[in-house]
Amino acid sequence: MIIEGAIIVGAALLGLSPTMIFTVDQNEETVLTSFGKHTGTRKKSGINFKLPWQKKEKVVSKKVNETMDKIKTKTSDNIFVTVPVTMHLQVIDSAKSVFVGEDPVALSKSTITNAMKETISKSTLDQLFSERQSIRDQIQDQVKDDLAEYGFSLKEVIIDEPQVPASVEERYNNAKSSEQELIERTNLAEAAKRERIFDAEAQKEATRLLGEGIAEQREAIMSKYADQIDHLTKKGMDIDDANKILILAMEQDTLRDIGQHGNMIISTTNSEDILTKFQSLGKTLTNKSDNDNSAPGLQRPQAGVKKQDTPKGPKK
Repeated sequence: MIIEGAIIVGAALLGLSPTMIFTVDQNEETVLTSFGKHTGTRKKSGINFKLPWQKKEKVVSKKVNETMDKIKTKTSDNIFVTVPVTMHLQVIDSAKSVFVGEDPVALSKSTITNAMKETISKSTLDQLFSERQSIRDQIQDQVKDDLAEYGFSLKEVIIDEPQVPASVEERYNNAKSSEQELIERTNLAEAAKRERIFDAEAQKEATRLLGEGIAEQREAIMSKYADQIDHLTKKGMDIDDANKILILAMEQDTLRDIGQHGNMIISTTNSEDILTKFQSLGKTLTNKSDNDNSAPGLQRPQAGVKKQDTPKGPKK
């Protein structure tokens, strides 16, 4: 007060009228007019001066103004909702806020409300719950230029949880629950599908490896049999006899392998024929051993085949 009094006294000494001196509070601006026309805006807080014919048209607050509203509209999925909204408005151009329209605050509020109705009408009820942040950003971008024409800026718009009738809310919750159950069933089915595919691929790989193993086993067996035939023929056995004895050996190997798995009884209708063949081959081998001191033999003795005694000659 002392400083302001000194300024007024000083202004009086200088011939200035006290009405030419005024103060501007912090967070406020003063709009001046001359003969009804805007001639200046004092934005700096503290002592300010104006010309005698200038008029202090209006003091404009720069503080953020909060206004609340409830917007009733319909969503894109035809559900009527009430959306509580809180708007934070601030003056960015004091002159426009004074001279554009009779009530720039109401104009700004109406612009925001219309933008919200338009945006909500393009959104589903689910989006109003899950995408409120995105909807808020759309609204702020949409009304930015229009509000600037009124001298205002939308600092923030807070969209509260939409309100729907109890019957609609119940149907909505049931639908969401069914949707969640469907997702869970789908996930379980997908997991079971992946498991079956994994098992099938594993079985395929096991079958492939088994086939390769069997092929390698057969190759080794045939190679061994070829070596035995070569061994028998080198010892003087006829090639046909060598083939016959190897065929009989393979038959007995097969029967033996089958009999090793489980409680299985193997019967044959040609046992006499098999015995006859072994006896015939035995005689052949015996005759050849009389002519050769070292009788040829198989590398792998066959199970189930009784070795026949070689007739001994008379003692000398």
